[in-house]
This record gives sequence, structure tokens and C-alpha cells, in this order.
Amino acid sequence: MAENATKIIQKTGFFPDKAWLTLGPFNNAKGVGYNTAFITEETAEIDLNAKYKGVDAEIKWEQANDDTIDGFFAFGTEENPFAAYAWITFNSPEERKAQIKFDSDDQGKVWLNAKKVYAHRRTRGAQIDRRTIPVTLTAGQNSILVKVCNESLPWGFYLRITDPEGKPFDDLRIAFPPQN
Repeated sequence: MAENATKIIQKTGFFPDKAWLTLGPFNNAKGVGYNTAFITEETAEIDLNAKYKGVDAEIKWEQANDDTIDGFFAFGTEENPFAAYAWITFNSPEERKAQIKFDSDDQGKVWLNAKKVYAHRRTRGAQIDRRTIPVTLTAGQNSILVKVCNESLPWGFYLRITDPEGKPFDDLRIAFPPQN
């Protein structure tokens, strides 16, 4: 069932949660995480061996472990003042116009290929497709970095990629970690 659900989710433009790498939690007490770059945020590469000072311990990039296949990438269900990152790389067969459809619970930022393409400071629940961000995918490898800062309730984001008319692509391939 999970394998079938993952294939269906991908047909809507979402990436499977386990295709993302995650880093966190970092401190977001009093909202400090939004303007704090805990890592180099404008980057097209990450160092999987680097270690960072997290809230309570040293942390490193890890494969996401959200098993709920619903398009919502959940960092957690706790109501703690945390910030975290999610990273994905994927291949596009050609350069093309696209849209990133995004929203986060709570504050969020999105970088495509090391360029910040969106940011918001709202504190509210996430909705599918709340924001549409016009972008251009490059031929070959592309990367997306998402940062979410939590203030209340569960936290995470929705992110899917479509063509300019809102139709999902069927030829984007996850680059790392390899997917079956």
C-alpha cells in the first residue's frame, strides 16, 4: 500500500517524504531562527558529513522518516520553538519553466539551486498550494532547500512542482538519495 501511495503522490507533483534529507532541530526561541542561518543557506550542495550544534546535541543531515504519505512533510508534532531544514535534489531532462507550490507551518523559506525564491513570516497552519512560485528548472540536477521555523502546533510544509499550467511533470527524477 505504501509503495502505491508513494507513486500516486508523485503523480501530483509531490516528492516522497523519504526522498528528503533533514537537519534539525535548531533553536527558534522568540523567533530567532527565521533570520539565523544555521547553515550556508544559499548553496547548491550540502556536506553530509558536517555536524552542527542543534538544540540539545550535535546533529547532521539524515534521511527523513515521515511514514505518512499525504504530501505534508512533517518535522514533528511537538509544540516547541524549533527550526529545521529539508533538502532534496532531482533531475530535470531539460531547462523549463515551472511552479513550486508551497506553504509551511509556521514561517518558511525556499531556495532553488542556491537562490532564495520565497519567504514568509506567517504563523498558521499549512495549506496545499497556498503559494505559487514561478521558477525555472535547469537541465540536469536541481536542488531545493526548505527552512521552517515552528512557533505553535505541529510543523512542516507542503511542496510540489508543476508546469506553468499547474500540471505535474512526469519526468523529474530524484537524484539523492536514490529511490527504487
